[in-house]
Amino acid sequence: KKLIASSPTAWGETGYRIRDSTYTPGQDLRGRLGVLVISERLKPASLPLSVPGGRLAVFGTADLVTNNRIINGGNFPVFLNTVSWAVERDTQLNIPARPIERFQLSLSQEELGRLRLGLFFIVPGLVALLGTFVYWTRRN
Repeated sequence: KKLIASSPTAWGETGYRIRDSTYTPGQDLRGRLGVLVISERLKPASLPLSVPGGRLAVFGTADLVTNNRIINGGNFPVFLNTVSWAVERDTQLNIPARPIERFQLSLSQEELGRLRLGLFFIVPGLVALLGTFVYWTRRN
């Protein structure tokens, strides 16, 4: 099963020593190529003996986990989560949330007016009423 794949317009060179990387029809592979492919062999239930299952993960290149590229993008979390999955510790996968780079709130003039009314008058008014109620009950 392809876990990570290239774009549909990518191709795989069959001759890796060739300096000119151009698509050669009939020779090179075209389409969504697997960058990370995983496979799992389940424990067969039909056999009378116990045969353990297994998991295999194959990266398309070792450059994903080299010193220069391990910090790029999500290479490090992908590698660690793949190793955790392969050793059957997939309940401990850690997928960090993406940081929000930009946030924009679109409000109409009517919604902005209601927000101002609520923040500047209703909420402080309720706090003042609650304070008055607490003061009144403690005084009596």
